[in-house]
Amino acid sequence: DWYNKAPKEFLHYYYNGERSAARREMVILTQVMAHEINVGYAHLINEAVITVNGQVPRDLADFARIVDGTDPNGRIEIVTSTGGIILFDRAAAELAKPAIRERYRLREDRFL
Repeated sequence: DWYNKAPKEFLHYYYNGERSAARREMVILTQVMAHEINVGYAHLINEAVITVNGQVPRDLADFARIVDGTDPNGRIEIVTSTGGIILFDRAAAELAKPAIRERYRLREDRFL
């Protein structure tokens, strides 16, 4: 019965999407974990990630690779399927990781 509750966009990807070398799986932003670093982005939930720093992520591991490859003093830009744009400094995000992990009781900053 999950399909009755799933966002229609995701159902489209599920039933009609085609995997390719360029995109093996959709990367989905399900929720923004509130912190001072990401104020103003809480409304972006259940959105497909279209690009990260102008690159289409092949899968979640590629998304992480793109983020990790960003200049430590650079900015990260994530564009979502509804046109949402998330923009933040990588250095500030790195500094916020420990507080976010503690607040949400995360053992790791990612699980791939």
